[in-house]
Amino acid sequence: MEHDELSGPHKEIIAEALDGLKSTLPYVIGIGGGAGVGKTTFANSLQNALECKGKNAIVLHLDDFFKSPEERQRIGTEWDENHVNLAEVRRVLESIRRGDSQITKLKYNRTTKKIEAETLELSGVDVVIFEGIYAISNEARLGNFLEFVDLPVFISAKLSDIKKRRFRQESEKPHPRTKEQMERHWNRGILPDLRKNILPSKKNARFIIDVDSNRNFSITSQCI
Repeated sequence: MEHDELSGPHKEIIAEALDGLKSTLPYVIGIGGGAGVGKTTFANSLQNALECKGKNAIVLHLDDFFKSPEERQRIGTEWDENHVNLAEVRRVLESIRRGDSQITKLKYNRTTKKIEAETLELSGVDVVIFEGIYAISNEARLGNFLEFVDLPVFISAKLSDIKKRRFRQESEKPHPRTKEQMERHWNRGILPDLRKNILPSKKNARFIIDVDSNRNFSITSQCI
């Protein structure tokens, strides 16, 4: 999704965010939705749009909080919420809400496949865009990250499109799963997680962005 294509949802979301910037603490926008729907693309584009409005924004990715491959292998499932260090995510979000200007956090490095430490600089940050599959969930077992979110957004797409995009993402990795491995990962991990954990959080969204097969969008708002 290109920046110009997103001017519609940008306009409404930014207007709401700017209206909510009334304290010295960063305003938190949460972007939820299934794997491959475009959360990261939208978050990065929203960051650029906010900076064009003179606001300092950073993006916080839930994917950075994945556990190491060794830990995830010991869990014994294809994919579920236990593969994410939910406690570390909450700790970081709590620090943001507390107004800490600097946070040392753990980050999963996809290149080295190791957990590393990094410093998050928040001095002068106006908006934190938190994106990830559980970003606007209010369920305790999924971290209840909605507790820290000022403006929840959900990106939605047809199941067939989500599958197609997720498989394409996998094929672009340096060492992708085989087609058979990916089918198993989808059927035993991604799809159950989508139905059980991700889609229920859609009801928490202030704005819902529907993305079609051609990457066109429509945006709706709902009372929460």
